[in-house]
Amino acid sequence: MSIPTQGFFDPPTDSVANMQERRDKMRAEAAEQAKAREEAEQHRLQREAKANEQARKEEEAYIQNQNMTPETREHLMARILAMRGQQPEPPKPPPMTERMKKQLEEEQEAGRQAVAKAEAQQQWARQARLKAQQEEAAKEGSMAPVVHPNPVVDEKFPVNKATIK
Repeated sequence: MSIPTQGFFDPPTDSVANMQERRDKMRAEAAEQAKAREEAEQHRLQREAKANEQARKEEEAYIQNQNMTPETREHLMARILAMRGQQPEPPKPPPMTERMKKQLEEEQEAGRQAVAKAEAQQQWARQARLKAQQEEAAKEGSMAPVVHPNPVVDEKFPVNKATIK
């Protein structure tokens, strides 16, 4: 058997060397990306811890402030009732002049006329609709309903009592 001239111990070919260089470069980039992700995660955790600490301080200050003015449900209800209690009477409108009274009367009269006109139109429309319905009913004619009562359970057909034995 002959010994191969190219084999395992020969120097790598260009494609293998390029592949190894690319692999090393990709591993280095992956390590840099992992390091950047780890730093970003650490920064996020620090920022989150700082925000939590600030929120805790604000909450404690709020609770301290709430404890300074203890109000029970009864106190709140008493305050609400006091606010609802005495209402100031609304201010009176200024006195009306003769010109204002005349203008008000004219506006009210115009309103009454508009209401009367609208009611007259509604009445006319109601009568026209009723007349149209009556004409339509006269065209179609009328049908008297026919009722055939159902026989009772004990009754036998034919209903003529003379044929029942």
